[in-house]
Amino acid sequence: MPKLKKSGLKWMHIIHIVLIGIWLGGVVSVSAFATIALFQTDETVFSNNIATVSILLKTIISPVAFITIAQGILYGLFTNWGFFKHKWIAFKWFLMLIVGLLTGIGTRGQINSLIAKVKDYGFTGGLTDGGLIITLIALQLIILIYMIIISAYKPKNIINSSKNN
Repeated sequence: MPKLKKSGLKWMHIIHIVLIGIWLGGVVSVSAFATIALFQTDETVFSNNIATVSILLKTIISPVAFITIAQGILYGLFTNWGFFKHKWIAFKWFLMLIVGLLTGIGTRGQINSLIAKVKDYGFTGGLTDGGLIITLIALQLIILIYMIIISAYKPKNIINSSKNN
């Protein structure tokens, strides 16, 4: 299969950095809106902010995540990185699956359940209603930041440089 030339690879890196910035920024925004929503005493403020969380997840985070995954596939096909050539890349694919589950099944599912609960029984707020949602979002943030660190340091390079010292 043909490989990307140097300029194509640089553009892939630029696009990847922008996408990851949008994804991480989106999750930070979601965490802020969810925290504001869940620690309100006013059900209307809760409803407006939790609706913003749902919109961000659906219209920004999910599409950017899918584009980033597609870009990862392109990296695997058209560069020498491959999909599983390095253990840290395989580990990032595993973490990507975990983040996807945390976002889709976890956060979106829990928010939809909470919205239905609030409609039926009213809004309690705080960790009673949103503890699991806050935890799932925090896990997403931690894993995304960890994946960025892995990408920056590329563990094999660290191991090789420590042998040379």
